[in-house]
Amino acid sequence: TKKHHLKRAGRLLGIGLSLLKQFCGDLASTFPNTATVESDFSIMGWEKDVYRKSTTDFSLEGVMHAKQFKALRQLADKMKAYI
Repeated sequence: TKKHHLKRAGRLLGIGLSLLKQFCGDLASTFPNTATVESDFSIMGWEKDVYRKSTTDFSLEGVMHAKQFKALRQLADKMKAYI
């Protein structure tokens, strides 16, 4: 089950299930405005349409991926040992 996989991942990381759930929830959260997204579109010379609320904040996503790369690489290496 999904809960089993989360518990296993939590054990591998050395953190509790509630902390892992919080981390996942934080990643899935969005900001209440689209100012940075609008800036990105302006830089690219694009105009957003009526569906702008569904636009992803690519700048934030890029920063988060860059900051997490080392930790995710270490996690991937740990997971390989269990496969």
